[in-house]
Amino acid sequence: MCEMLAAAWAEPTPFATLHDLVCTLEIYGLGGFGWGVTWLTEDGKVQVERGLGRYIDEAQSRDEMQDARSRRFLVHLRRPNKLSTVQYADTQPFVRDAEFAFCHNGFLDRAEALRPPYAGRLAGGADSEVGWCFFQDRVDEGVPAVDALREVDETFQGKVNLGYLDRSGTLAVYSHNPANAMWRFSLDGADMISTAVHSDDDSVFRLIYPQSTDRRLVPMGSAVTVGEDA
Repeated sequence: MCEMLAAAWAEPTPFATLHDLVCTLEIYGLGGFGWGVTWLTEDGKVQVERGLGRYIDEAQSRDEMQDARSRRFLVHLRRPNKLSTVQYADTQPFVRDAEFAFCHNGFLDRAEALRPPYAGRLAGGADSEVGWCFFQDRVDEGVPAVDALREVDETFQGKVNLGYLDRSGTLAVYSHNPANAMWRFSLDGADMISTAVHSDDDSVFRLIYPQSTDRRLVPMGSAVTVGEDA
């Protein structure tokens, strides 16, 4: 029940360009129970900033994030299915060793059935972390990240939107959550993809991105590389 926003520019751009948009996405979307922003630093690391409350209340004081300039940003605004999982271990995006990040919107139906093999690696209790462990294993086995996103959906099933960022600058989303479609559009010189604030129409543009252009739905069951795919 979360919201996601991915933004890619040709040149490093201040995070401040996105800040007000993220606040509005949280206001109209299903967030408010944790948030995270990950971005690519100038020295090629995947940096993350996270909080357990509302983005609109907490993010302005995070100086490192607010001062960041990057070509790639990935934002996750959390509203978990289980409020008992409001803890840092379950707050996304998940990041491994400043190499790559992963986030999830929706519900992984088979997460509990597939949880046992990962029990020793899990720090939290949400379904998303089980999918994150599976995803890491597939990448470590040599599966391209975009294909590994699709395999998360195929393996876990359910309603699945996924986001990914790595230190090479690859920013990708996978869309397969009919309850929260993903829209692609251009805004402020960026290629952006956002969830639809769980609204089965184009209200996301009227309420959050009214100045955007070139709007189109990301087809269900497809992966898109933001800033690269035509």
